[in-house]
Amino acid sequence: MNGTRKSRRLFEQRDPGRAARVQPIMVTIYPERDTPAVLKEFVSAFHPLLIGLTGSPAAVAATLSRFGIHASRQQRDGSSAYLMDRSAMTYLMGPEGKPITFFARDSTPDQIASELDDYVR
Repeated sequence: MNGTRKSRRLFEQRDPGRAARVQPIMVTIYPERDTPAVLKEFVSAFHPLLIGLTGSPAAVAATLSRFGIHASRQQRDGSSAYLMDRSAMTYLMGPEGKPITFFARDSTPDQIASELDDYVR
């Protein structure tokens, strides 16, 4: 997510007016843990405009499925520690809520800012 944050700031520097039309949103992959209060604290570390979304486990699972995101809890036997195994996708959604493009995990901030420049009108 750090590359996405840097690309957003780079795009803001290039064109503040068009950047204002882009609302960053993060959807949890683990709603049992990610309450609204937890998400608020988490997203505040990335960008002041970032909104964190959560919901019921069924609603989150449906959203992840719709966008082809895999997520599962991985826990070793006898341990309370766990990791969340997941695919990580960053989508650019259009005003109608449909995906326009997605950014590869290894995209640089400059590449993402350039794509935002191509798509955001």
